[in-house]
Amino acid sequence: MDNSNPIQNKPQFKQNIILDTCIIQFLLTPNLLQGVRPVLLDSISKGFGLAISAISILEGIQSASEAREKEVLEVINIFPIYNIDSNVLISTGQLKTLYSKDSNIANDKISVGDTIIGATAFLTNSLIITSNCNDFPRPFFIERYKKAMFYNQKNKQRLACIFILEPNIPVINFRFSERPKI
Repeated sequence: MDNSNPIQNKPQFKQNIILDTCIIQFLLTPNLLQGVRPVLLDSISKGFGLAISAISILEGIQSASEAREKEVLEVINIFPIYNIDSNVLISTGQLKTLYSKDSNIANDKISVGDTIIGATAFLTNSLIITSNCNDFPRPFFIERYKKAMFYNQKNKQRLACIFILEPNIPVINFRFSERPKI
């Protein structure tokens, strides 16, 4: 797999954390914002940059009202954007192939959008922040951080977990090298 870097206006941080689209949605939801904000601020204070994949633009505005689309775009425009180029698309296809070869992964439940985010993290040596760790399956991604977040929704207390995940580059490269040649 090719490790090229497709980010626009790349800031100088020790490493970027790509926000999964669900985290962008959390930023737009007051009761969820309170749980994710400290994690993002702590990451920034430790020298990490925050970025998004261009796929989050599509995922964030599809089926949105005009008002919601405006809110999503305002939040998205805060962050540097990793574009989707041919390297990302090739790596996405390759990662989907690796998922399909692992009997422990429900490949059909992982969206192409999440696989694009995973491939982008692999190509750019970035981390991913998400509340859906199953969209970035083990052994291909390693949990670096987990925080339980309680919030109220419709007068009920709910639990969501925030994860920071790292692509397991040695495993991805090893599994990639084991693909059948013919």
